[in-house]
Amino acid sequence: DVTVDLSAQYASLSGVDLSLADCALTLTLTQLPDVMRVRVSVRGEELIYRDRQTFRERDVLFSSKDDVVGTFPVTLFFLAQDGTLNGETRTLALYEGDTQVSAVVRALEGGPETKELLPVIPDGFKVQRVWLEDGECYVNLSASLLSELDRETAERTFSALEQSLLSLETVREVRFLLDGEPSAA
Repeated sequence: DVTVDLSAQYASLSGVDLSLADCALTLTLTQLPDVMRVRVSVRGEELIYRDRQTFRERDVLFSSKDDVVGTFPVTLFFLAQDGTLNGETRTLALYEGDTQVSAVVRALEGGPETKELLPVIPDGFKVQRVWLEDGECYVNLSASLLSELDRETAERTFSALEQSLLSLETVREVRFLLDGEPSAA
């Protein structure tokens, strides 16, 4: 995440002007390899008149409803303040060439929409590939990225991925792979 703290002039923007400014900031900064979300503040304070302060690339892209080929309900699991995993119910959009399991992973990597929840996927950690075969969901992770995590963070990441994917009707079981090889997790 990157926080952009702007001058008081930014707070005077509204409507289309504010949307375009948020879009320009977000699309510019999310081009950097480690930036997934952009948090916007004005002189250290959130803009209280809007419901969202943090933006992802897909939040600001202007696409038509024709691009969406379907939607589906899912419960995504994120970190609560007390360290437990809590579910956040969402309806995700499915785009041409997309799968439900890949959309779930992207949404988890993008973080929660609820202010009380925290991201569960560590910064810089990415799922290499995810796919579904006969009700079994395979999640391929990088062994080197996983080795950089402490045990508790790794277990929470595995658990959040598993619980979120199992919330899909089409997923019966989740299997983790490390660099394409079966994992003990």
